[in-house]
Amino acid sequence: MATPSQHFHQVRLNQTATLPEPVKVDGIIIFRSSEVNMNNLQNGESDNTSLNLLNANEDNMLHISIRRLQNAIVFNTMSKGGEWGPEERVVLKGRFDGPNSTIAIFNHPDMYQIIANGRTIHYFKKRIQGDVAKIRYGTNAGQSSVFSDPIGVETYKDWAALVPGSRSVL
Repeated sequence: MATPSQHFHQVRLNQTATLPEPVKVDGIIIFRSSEVNMNNLQNGESDNTSLNLLNANEDNMLHISIRRLQNAIVFNTMSKGGEWGPEERVVLKGRFDGPNSTIAIFNHPDMYQIIANGRTIHYFKKRIQGDVAKIRYGTNAGQSSVFSDPIGVETYKDWAALVPGSRSVL
């Protein structure tokens, strides 16, 4: 039996979706892409596919940037109208092999746990507080995305909402 998500959204490339209910601490956000494009770069093409978690003030609490040319997944934050903080990076190669992809983000009290295709790839310590009120999916102008357009986004209030019969702890 399928477990219904608290909410399901389709977010188009270079669009921002407002969530009907904010994702609070202990919540889970799952991005699902029906395709993965790791090889469609033109020489000189800028390369940045991003998934962003925004609070109600539109501060970018978690920016996940897939950069094929740099072989990197970059994590960062930026207050609305502010500047980017220090980047945190992991190697991209081998993270999104296969025809589709899933990225799950667990919203812990002090950090985000980022899971790509079932494996934790990074823990990002929170620099900006707040509930996730919006999701932004984008690329640099004229660039092809790593992921499908649209991308599916599921939100859950906690682990128990995702896995029936479990307790609400991670």
